Amino acid sequence: FRRVLFRSTGPAVPVKDLQPGDLLFYHFDPTAPGYISHVAIYLGDGKMEQAPEPGEDVEIVPVDLGSGFAGAIEVSPSVAAQVAATSV
Repeated sequence: FRRVLFRSTGPAVPVKDLQPGDLLFYHFDPTAPGYISHVAIYLGDGKMEQAPEPGEDVEIVPVDLGSGFAGAIEVSPSVAAQVAATSV
């Protein structure tokens, strides 16, 4: 994902307003701070579901709001479908 796709697939959500199903985005490459390298699903109660690395099991862990946290969005299926159709 690139930041432009992340920002354009649904409305941004402040951390205090996260709801289950919101997507959490992370960037861990200091040479490309606009590149989204990880996505997790917010489950509620400060927990998220993620696959930590390709080939590893999906796990439920506490939400990480550290320096790699890029933001969150509420998924808007109609907006996401439009972006997907035009970004290929």
